[in-house]
Amino acid sequence: MGCGRAVVEADRAALHAVGAVEEVVDAETEERGKKVREGAKWIGALAILFAISGFLMFALQQVETNKALEHLQQFQDEDVLQPIDGKVYTAGELRVAVEREPYQVLMVNLLVAGLMTALWVWAKRAPLPAIACAFALFLVVHLVSAMIDPTSIPKGMIIKILAIVALGKGLKAALEARAMTRRPAA
Repeated sequence: MGCGRAVVEADRAALHAVGAVEEVVDAETEERGKKVREGAKWIGALAILFAISGFLMFALQQVETNKALEHLQQFQDEDVLQPIDGKVYTAGELRVAVEREPYQVLMVNLLVAGLMTALWVWAKRAPLPAIACAFALFLVVHLVSAMIDPTSIPKGMIIKILAIVALGKGLKAALEARAMTRRPAA
């Protein structure tokens, strides 16, 4: 024991019991840490996915932009075109708006990727609120996108499903880690 007194059998049993409890607590702490990392991993994966899909969507949108600009070549900049969604554009205004679209798509995706990265970092300390925020951010982005352009709903459906599954797994892992911290020690 370090004091010079002889260790008796009762002392050995007590020390053994304390060591066993410490091992259980250490194992639970390690398991909780593993679950926290697992939850944070899914947010990081989404951040990467949004960044990659941003560049892919930019390229696809650029193809559509080029087609639209080809059709607009027949008009002079000051030519007034038929109303689009109730708004009247000149050919020049429409060209500017069409040219801007791919960059807007890219910037929104990179912004969401940046926010997901920040949530990923936060998830290492507070996984449950970070994953809940990531899930809310994901839903808001796609709901707003669907309201602005209803044709966006089926686009990227596989990625949307994978993201929901990933966030669900992350949320489950964070809830399990939280439950482990609230469980009384043995």
